Amino acid sequence: WLASMIQSTGLQEGIGNALAMNPDQLVLACQSDALSRRTTESMLDVARVLKAGEATWGSQEKSIEWLVSSVPALADNSPLNLMDTFEGRRWVMQTLRKIEYGDFS
Repeated sequence: WLASMIQSTGLQEGIGNALAMNPDQLVLACQSDALSRRTTESMLDVARVLKAGEATWGSQEKSIEWLVSSVPALADNSPLNLMDTFEGRRWVMQTLRKIEYGDFS
């Protein structure tokens, strides 16, 4: 599942950073039969953010473009750079909800 998410999004480095894994660790995780509980929880949270982005922007392509762009509402950070912590993912989700409801403050 991890490997398919990386392949479908092309966000290998960003997903690796979100999971606190270097490229070699990420490859091993993709080949593993099971991930640690912590990694699984983080991956599920990252997947939830990715799906929310697709729903908000209407396509995976537009969502990924937003994820790698500097966003003023996120203190000019890219959403992908904030996804290495639960709090960062929560902030990205809040921003997506604001965008979805037309609140661009």
